[in-house]
Amino acid sequence: GGTDSSFGDWYRRYTGRGGLNATAVSWSWMPIKYLSVGATSRYVFGTAERNNKLYFTDSRYDYVGEVEHVSVSDWRWQFGGQLILPFGEQEVTAGIQYEPTATLQATQDYSLYSFNTNAAGAELPLDTVRSRAATLGSIVLGSRLGYGLRWVRNRKNAMLPAWSLAVHYEQINLNEQRDFGSVVPGAYAQPTSTWVANASVVPMLAFSNRRLTSYWSQIQYIAAVRSDRFGLVLNGTEVTGWNANFGVAMPVGGRSFIPGDVKVSTLHLGLSAGQVGSIQNGLVREQYLRAFVGVTLNDQWFMKAKFR
Repeated sequence: GGTDSSFGDWYRRYTGRGGLNATAVSWSWMPIKYLSVGATSRYVFGTAERNNKLYFTDSRYDYVGEVEHVSVSDWRWQFGGQLILPFGEQEVTAGIQYEPTATLQATQDYSLYSFNTNAAGAELPLDTVRSRAATLGSIVLGSRLGYGLRWVRNRKNAMLPAWSLAVHYEQINLNEQRDFGSVVPGAYAQPTSTWVANASVVPMLAFSNRRLTSYWSQIQYIAAVRSDRFGLVLNGTEVTGWNANFGVAMPVGGRSFIPGDVKVSTLHLGLSAGQVGSIQNGLVREQYLRAFVGVTLNDQWFMKAKFR
């Protein structure tokens, strides 16, 4: 809200709903051993509605409403490649994905009007200032680039890797996005980016020469860290965040991840801590600590073992 010298105090109310959906068709090809390339064609469709209402505290002035419906229907492409290099029990995987900037066909219904409200708060339309129906145009979605590297050690017939190390980076150029009929950027002043690094280990599989037999050595331990830049600059301050996770995957039922034993389900326990935002320049910061519990059921868990 604010104050205007001609109209007095005012405030805005924004609402919106809808979004984009997609269905995809993918192709892949292995030109040489260990190397795969592919492409995905996505049909993007959906409708988004945006309502912007301007209210004046001085009852002499009518309120102003702006309603926009944008329907999108078009195709978008994504390309990728993956290289898998085995070294005995170890394996290195590198992957990359690229999604170019897409200009998608769209239609817009738009109305700018004045209104009042009754005692119950319901709108009473007065005059239509401007109106457009089924206007042809486009929206623009920014490009995306992601790549990652994973290094694992596998054990023959084991359900999980003995250990793994992975890193992933993704950048989405949200500053390239354009609303319907707009040639200027929206709220995003720069690209968004995300770094993720994670590691996992099952002690019994990773240190097999030590002949570990305890239940705790059969658990998978997982840790991950994440850093985000959200592309928003508010009051001259960039909005960023970070997150750290630690979890365990505990076998139940068969009570083992050891090679050859598949009669197992898994109990997942995890903790997540992180921060989003900043308290500088009048902004808001969120700090959080969360706990997670989950269960994965193996269909063979319900089958009676004939031998072990």
